[in-house]
Amino acid sequence: MRSILPRAMAVSVLAALAQCVWADPQSEARDLKEESLKILKATADRDAAPDEMAKCIFNLEKAAALLDTAHDTDSDLAKEVNSELYWARKRSTLAIDAALDKMRGVAGVKAPQPAKKVEPVKTAVKPDPNEPADPTSGMDDARKAFQASEAFARSHASDDYVVSLHWFQMASTHPGTDYALKALTFAREAQARFKSTNPNAKKEEIPDTPEMKLVIEADGLVKAKDYDKSVALYLASLKMKETAIAHRKLGQAYYAHAQQVKEEVIKKCTSTYNALKTAAANAYRTVQSLGGGSRRVFNPNDPNYQAALKAYREAYKEGDVAFDLFDKAQSEFQAVLKMAPKGKDLTAAGLIGTCIGQRPEAKFRARSYLQGFLKDYTPANDDDRTIYEYCKTELDRLLKAQ
Repeated sequence: MRSILPRAMAVSVLAALAQCVWADPQSEARDLKEESLKILKATADRDAAPDEMAKCIFNLEKAAALLDTAHDTDSDLAKEVNSELYWARKRSTLAIDAALDKMRGVAGVKAPQPAKKVEPVKTAVKPDPNEPADPTSGMDDARKAFQASEAFARSHASDDYVVSLHWFQMASTHPGTDYALKALTFAREAQARFKSTNPNAKKEEIPDTPEMKLVIEADGLVKAKDYDKSVALYLASLKMKETAIAHRKLGQAYYAHAQQVKEEVIKKCTSTYNALKTAAANAYRTVQSLGGGSRRVFNPNDPNYQAALKAYREAYKEGDVAFDLFDKAQSEFQAVLKMAPKGKDLTAAGLIGTCIGQRPEAKFRARSYLQGFLKDYTPANDDDRTIYEYCKTELDRLLKAQ
């Protein structure tokens, strides 16, 4: 018995250890995620081979399945896997899909079915003609997603690439909102930071010339969000010598300034909207009917209501400044196209589409433009892919809204 018991205990301990190893889906998922992340980073500035990207997607799908089985959907690891898988699938092609199907067949697994999106049941409510339009209507989910992405970016500040993917996912899943536009900008900024430290990435070279010294100085002002002074310097550079670099950067400065103005306008509109709602509720008076009854009647001439309405309309009117800035950005990006080889530049062309789509009355024009853009261009790197894929999402939104 003495010789048997230790052996039985050893077998029992080994079995328990084996169970611990196999019962840790998070560790396996993390390893799969890291392997895929290496592929994504290595191919950020080039096209991936079909087998290469198929392996990336396959690993991430397996990682997602492991975490799902472990009921882990809210951890940082789950969010990273989700963002990377979202991006990797955006990079897929027919050749990659074929290679991925082959891998699934060998492994004996089926392609994961996309989760069905449950649309909230909308009850028809007759709008009150005296009720002002809510400037933040439909943006609550986007706002929450944006705030969650801000927290993610702070907790992953050491990895700009991962941050860029998370911002892109937020932008793509909430198109048509100002939060999405801001998230797209943050995604591209994170990509630029990653690119600056990536030895394999092609860097933009700015010549050491008098006009480019003004551009470099203006770039610093843009980082400080001093757009008026930066615009003046970009214009001075263009006056000295017209260059595609200065046009592009001037367009981006107008674009960023437009977003800044829109953000401030939304804040002001929200504040005046709440004041207007209160004033509208207090602008009702009770009148007696001939039959002796009484009813409440809205008084549009109530002085407090009129004052609140004026403030609300003026706040909305300030949004025209943002539209004008987007128009100016569009003109600069068009100037880039005129100077580009064969008249093609994916970044400039894609941003023209987002500029057009800012005006509500231009949705049909934006839809037509984006259809042409997606047909004429093929992305070659992650910055291209970010703009290209976002434009695809925007077009899908516009087509559904027609």
